[in-house]
Amino acid sequence: MAANSRSNAADIGIALGVALLGAAAVAMPDMLLRVTPPCLISLVFDDVCWGCGITRALVALVHGNFAAAWAFNKAVFIVLPMLMYLYIKHLHTLWRRYTPLPKQS
Repeated sequence: MAANSRSNAADIGIALGVALLGAAAVAMPDMLLRVTPPCLISLVFDDVCWGCGITRALVALVHGNFAAAWAFNKAVFIVLPMLMYLYIKHLHTLWRRYTPLPKQS
């Protein structure tokens, strides 16, 4: 029983963390872009990887700047809907598994 509640708490923590990142992308995009680490593939191989610019593209897309999102990384138009689907699916699974604590008398 304790392991199950620990797993539920971890799942809820992950869901809240993702929601907070999404809120930060909307509320403070400049701060979010400053704290993202540099691309490891670009640093090691001195070349642009397929994922470079995806964070900037996601932030631009969330703000409705489609042209900038396209310029940063074209894959964002596939990645964002997939991420949203997976997040909603995860929240739905959490909701179905949720069992309230029994009332204590």
